[in-house]
Amino acid sequence: MRAVLLICLCQVMIAIAEDGNANAYLEAHNEVRRTITPSAANMKKLVWDQGLADIARDWASKCVIENNPHRSNESMHVGENILLVREGRGAGPTAMDIVSKWAGQLVYYDPVTFQCLKGIQCWMYTQIVWAETEKLGCAEHRCPGGTFVVCNYAPGSHINMQPYIPGTPCSHCAHEYTCDNGLCKKILSVP
Repeated sequence: MRAVLLICLCQVMIAIAEDGNANAYLEAHNEVRRTITPSAANMKKLVWDQGLADIARDWASKCVIENNPHRSNESMHVGENILLVREGRGAGPTAMDIVSKWAGQLVYYDPVTFQCLKGIQCWMYTQIVWAETEKLGCAEHRCPGGTFVVCNYAPGSHINMQPYIPGTPCSHCAHEYTCDNGLCKKILSVP
């Protein structure tokens, strides 16, 4: 009976980002992308991708607190941000708290060289503001020591490259995009 209960609790934790938190993670990411300084001329609005969320869920459930080396395939480079949220009293951090922590690596990023300051990582920031990224999928899983948060991005960012074009929001959206509150939103084609 006890083993069955533990299995059910794990399944509940895995499903967190598939319902209410999916929108929270999506909104948090798009808010950071919309409000970056300097503003971005070509920043795409992220949409939720359940396939990326499934990859994140599968990796998070392993409780291996490192990046998933198998998240990409031949046709798509997938970026990934991870965080182990330590257990504490009261409510844990929100999706916005987690995304803001990653985005806080901006202070370690040199926009002239497109690199992190020597010896300091800032790739979580550059992944969030990688303008060409269009899809997001995240998951959370309770592991020993805390909750493991994994967000996957497609297409993923590239190291030492300019993440976006600075300028007036939406001034460099591709022709199949429209401006939606400062982000380039893909126009859905009707068959």
